[in-house]
Amino acid sequence: MSVTDLSLRQSGETTNPNLPILRQENVQMIVQSAPDAYNTNSLSSMRCSDYGKNLLAEIQQHGMSDDLDKRCAEYIDKAKRTLKAMNERRVPFTKLFDHWRLLKSVNAKLLNSVFMLVTRFSGLQTLSHFSNDYIG
Repeated sequence: MSVTDLSLRQSGETTNPNLPILRQENVQMIVQSAPDAYNTNSLSSMRCSDYGKNLLAEIQQHGMSDDLDKRCAEYIDKAKRTLKAMNERRVPFTKLFDHWRLLKSVNAKLLNSVFMLVTRFSGLQTLSHFSNDYIG
């Protein structure tokens, strides 16, 4: 299974069926593949950019010709495919960070709800009392 085949699973067991769930082995695979994906994307980007610069230099030096026009069209097509491949290598990392942001948001809301309940029923007025008395 490749990293690009990994996806966030949808869980029907939660109250929110759209909440993404990541399995630990998928996270490990995504994280382990990060250096290779980064290096591959960096090399692809550099080669694509260099080839485009060379085409522009050739156009400036010799002027546009039918051959150069054809090569430019091929370059644009290949650059689009390169960008698509780079995005596909990046998607697992984006999904992973989106999942972490979601968890952080859910945890912050949960902590706020717990704090509100504790302050309502215990008469605490500040978070410092809450953290000292209830968290340690």
